[in-house]
Amino acid sequence: MSKKPNIAIVPKNGGTTLVKRTLTLGNHSAELYADSRTNPPLYHYIVTHKDSADIIAWGQTSSAAEAERGALDFIHGLNGQVSKAG
Repeated sequence: MSKKPNIAIVPKNGGTTLVKRTLTLGNHSAELYADSRTNPPLYHYIVTHKDSADIIAWGQTSSAAEAERGALDFIHGLNGQVSKAG
């Protein structure tokens, strides 16, 4: 007998309950989203070059603090690569 995976279900009539926050550091931006339509809520981050739609990195976590930390760690890593190359 196989076990069913624990999957967060988004109701079809749940409406939009995304909350967005943007962080900018150097030449990079991170958009942080909280999606409370799921139980438990999910937190997403998307890292881009400032003023660009090209996604450099993204992730999903179970807390807002983890999403912010993941985005900032990635940006700090990118900025460290730039300063070593320059």
